[in-house]
Amino acid sequence: MQRRTFIKSLAASLAMAEVLPAVGKELATQLERLRADIGAAATPDVMWSRVRQEFMLEPGFIHLNCGSLGAMPRFIADAIYEYMKELELDPVANEWGPLGARMEGVRSLAAEFLGAETD
Repeated sequence: MQRRTFIKSLAASLAMAEVLPAVGKELATQLERLRADIGAAATPDVMWSRVRQEFMLEPGFIHLNCGSLGAMPRFIADAIYEYMKELELDPVANEWGPLGARMEGVRSLAAEFLGAETD
């Protein structure tokens, strides 16, 4: 995978920012830091070493199964945790209220990005 393609695909994760604005800023910061760390001059070894730091995998573990169950970057796991924490504060109001509406917005963005129908 080419470096630019990989970084561009990470940018899609910023759609989550619409659901969690506070987390969105941190996601953007993390993505910019990653972009800076693996700039255009980085060798593939340097790039993949830096990317590996974004995952919570055991040291030395090589995870190649992304067809059915793939590891996610740490900042995505953190964003999901923050979303779940917000949801759990008031599950009914948050699911069928503003948080649920924002989730539908993200579904639309994801569908558009993937070239799929929203349902």
